[in-house]
Amino acid sequence: MTSLGSTPEPDNEAQASSTAPLVSIITPCFNGEQHVSKLIESVLAQTHPNIEFILVNDGSTDGTDDIVRAYEPRLRHRLSRFVYVQQENAGLGGAIYAGLRHVTGDYVCWPDADDYLEPTSVEERVAILEARPEVGVVTSDAWIRDARDPSNVTGRVSTSFPTSHEPWQFEHLLRAGSIFAPGCHMARMSMFDETHPGREIYPARRGQNWQMLLPLYHKYERHYLDRPLYNYMILPNSMSRGDTSPEAQIHRADEHREFKLRTLETIPMSDAEKIKWERLIDELRERKVLDIAAKAGDGTLARVSHRRLGELAHPRGKDRLRLRAKLVQAMVTRPVSPAGTPQHVAPQGSVGVQPIATVSALITTYNGARFIEAQLESIAQQTMPVAQVLIADDGSTDDTVDIVERFIRDRGLSGWSIVQNERNLGPASNVLTHLKGLNGDLVLLADQDDVWEPNKAATLADYLQQDPGLSLVVSRTSLIDSRGLLVDDEGLSRRVGEVALPGNYVGARRLDLIDFLGSSRIPLHAMGVRGELVRTIASITHYPALSKSLGADWYIGILSAIFGRAVLVPERLVRRRVHDSNISLGRLRKKSALASPNSKRILMLREAQKAHLSLLQEPQVQDSLDPIQAELITDMAEHLQRRINFTENPSLLQGGALLLRIEQYRRGAGSLLAGARMWVADVMYAYDINWRLRGKGTDAGDG
Repeated sequence: MTSLGSTPEPDNEAQASSTAPLVSIITPCFNGEQHVSKLIESVLAQTHPNIEFILVNDGSTDGTDDIVRAYEPRLRHRLSRFVYVQQENAGLGGAIYAGLRHVTGDYVCWPDADDYLEPTSVEERVAILEARPEVGVVTSDAWIRDARDPSNVTGRVSTSFPTSHEPWQFEHLLRAGSIFAPGCHMARMSMFDETHPGREIYPARRGQNWQMLLPLYHKYERHYLDRPLYNYMILPNSMSRGDTSPEAQIHRADEHREFKLRTLETIPMSDAEKIKWERLIDELRERKVLDIAAKAGDGTLARVSHRRLGELAHPRGKDRLRLRAKLVQAMVTRPVSPAGTPQHVAPQGSVGVQPIATVSALITTYNGARFIEAQLESIAQQTMPVAQVLIADDGSTDDTVDIVERFIRDRGLSGWSIVQNERNLGPASNVLTHLKGLNGDLVLLADQDDVWEPNKAATLADYLQQDPGLSLVVSRTSLIDSRGLLVDDEGLSRRVGEVALPGNYVGARRLDLIDFLGSSRIPLHAMGVRGELVRTIASITHYPALSKSLGADWYIGILSAIFGRAVLVPERLVRRRVHDSNISLGRLRKKSALASPNSKRILMLREAQKAHLSLLQEPQVQDSLDPIQAELITDMAEHLQRRINFTENPSLLQGGALLLRIEQYRRGAGSLLAGARMWVADVMYAYDINWRLRGKGTDAGDG
C-alpha cells in the first residue's frame, strides 16, 4: 500500500478554515472512472472550509488513477489536506480500514465513489454535531438517482425507514430498518475512537456500515436531519444488485449474519443482552432465507427455515400467517420470470391488457361542504384530464350538493355528475354501489376532504400503462390540516397518512394478498384501479357486509391481489386532510378496539371473520384463487376465530398465553432447563433496559 498525501502551504483558504472543525471524508474507490469525478467535484464544492479528503484506490484497473491525479493540484489547493492511498483490492471494508489510518479530523464521513454530496452536506451536519455534543452520529436523508441519468430523481432514502426520527437506532440497523446509504452519516471521531478501539474494521468486500455504525448506535444517540444532503446513485450492475441466484442471495445473507455477529463481539454488553441480539441476528437470517426459498420454489429449504423461525422468533398473529404463506408458496411449483416475479396465468374475467386512454373518478360525500370544493378543484386541474367524475352523495344535510352542482355548472363540466342516494348507505356501500357507473380505463377514488397533486392521474396511468399485469397502484400521501398546510407529525403520518406495511422498499413495492388481509391498511384515496378490475368488482353482486374496520378499500385491495397484481409506489400524490370531523382521525382519538367492551370487540371480529369467509364462497373469486391465496384467507379466518375465543374467555387468554410462553422457550432452547435460562436472560435484559432508561431520565450524563 502506498500513501501520497500532504498539507498545502498556508493560503487564504487554509487560514480561514483553521478555526472550523476539521472533517475527514473517506472514499473507497474501485474502478470508478465513470463516476468518481462527480464525487470529487462535490467535495471541492463543499461550503465547509476545513476538510481533509482521503481517497483510497482499492486496486482499480481502469482509469481511476489518472482521473484522481488530474484533480490532485486542485484538491491540495482547495482542501486542508488531501491523502491518496493506493492498495491491492481489499473490498469496501478493507478500503475504509485503510482510510481510517489517516483520519485526523474531528468528524468523519465516508461517501461511496459512485455517489456525491450536496454542497452544504458537510456544513449542515457539522452544525448539528457542534450544537449537540451528546450525539455520536448525524444522519441526513438522500436523493435516490438513476446513475444513467443523474437528473432523474426516483425517490428519497427515508421512504424506506419510518423510524428515522428515533434517536436510538441500534436495533433498527440490525433489522435493516435504518438508513444505510454510507454518505448519509457523519460520526464524531472522539466517540468513534471510544467505540472502535484501534479503529479496527474487519476487512471484507462489504458490510462496513454495520461495523462503523452499530457500536456507535449502541452507546450514543443518532440525530436525523430530515433533508437530502447526499445523492445515492442506483447502478444497474451495482454490487448489491448482482446477487440474483438463490445461492448467491443465501451466501449474502450469511455474510450479513457474520458481519453483524463479528461486530457484536466488539461491543461491551452483558451476556443476557448479547444472547438477545444473537438470537435476533439468527432470526433475521432465517427470514431472509425463507423469503428466498419461497421465491425460488425450494420447499426443502423453506421447511428448514420455517422450523428454525418457529424456534427463534415464536411468531404469532399476522407474522405467523406471513411465514406460513411463504412456506406454502415454496411448496407450490410456479414458473418464475427472469425478473424473479411469479407468472400468473390470467383467469377468465381477470384484468386484461388495455391502454390507459380515459380516466374516471368517484367521490363519495356526506356533509362535506367545508372542504369539497378544494377537492373538486384539484381534480379539475389534473395534467391528464379526468373525463368522467361521479360524485355520490350519501344523504348530506348541509350544502354539499349545492356546492357540487354550482361547481359543475359554473365550469361547464360535461363529464361530471352528482347522484344522491335515496337512503344513507354508509361509506363502504356508497363506494361499491356506484362503481358500476364508471367507464374509464383508470378509476381513481377520492375522499371529499382531500386534495390531489396535479400529476396524480398521469402518474398512476403511466404505471398501469408500463405494466399491463397491474390491476392496482397505490400512491403515498402527505398530511395537511384544515387550513391546507402540511402537517409535520411523524407518528400521525404513520397512523393516518401512510400505508402501514412491514419491510423496506425503494421505488415500487409489490403488494401481496397478505398485505390486505385482516384490516383496511391500504387507503381508498391513494388507489388507482384499472378499469377492467372495477368492472369485475361491480359484477360481483353479493359483496361481504362491510364495516368501519373492513371497508371498500379492504375489499378492492383483496380483489386486486386475487384478480391481478398491486404495487405501492413512492410518489406522494394525495394531500390527506386531517381534522376533528374527519372519520379516520376521529376514530384514532377514540378508544382503540382493545380498550372497547368485550361485546363490541367480539362483534367486530365476527364481522371481519364473516367477510373473509364470504370471499371463499363467491364463485368468481373461487375461480381465480390460487392455492396460496385460499390458504391465507382460511388461515386469517382461523386466526380471527382464535381472537374471538380469547376475547370471550379472558382467563383462557391469560392462562393460554403463559403456557404458550413456557412452551416457546422450551422449544426454542431444546430443553426445559435451557429454556428457563433463556427466559431469565430475557427478563434480566428487560430489567437492564428499564434501569438504563430510568437512568437517562434522571442523569443525562450517564451513558
